[in-house]
Amino acid sequence: MARNLPYPAHQALSVIRGALTHELPMRALDEPDRSKVQLFEMDAPRAKQFAVVLGDVNAQTGHHKAQTTRILLERCVLPPIVGVEPDDKPYAGQRIVQQKDSKLAAPNQVSCRVADETALKALIRWYASQA
Repeated sequence: MARNLPYPAHQALSVIRGALTHELPMRALDEPDRSKVQLFEMDAPRAKQFAVVLGDVNAQTGHHKAQTTRILLERCVLPPIVGVEPDDKPYAGQRIVQQKDSKLAAPNQVSCRVADETALKALIRWYASQA
């Protein structure tokens, strides 16, 4: 089980929707204000997906409540990236399990936590290169 690494999910979402979306061939499958989890897809032949788990939106701050960043990937073997820790417990929220456009329901899921922006970028860049 991964430790609770202190990199708030709303910060990771900003990086994914900002710099990484402009750098890598990917697109968001959800609107920016969706809570709980947001799904993304690589624009590649296999159209691999990943998601960021956010939790509910805090009405006072407008940010998602998750104070750690959990990333869900399609089944793969995570490379050794500093600041990326596997999380053995699958995420089973409604967006991932019940909606038809998601490819991330267990057992086709690898879950991990990222410690900071550097680890997040390294993970998503690696994942995009595997498409």
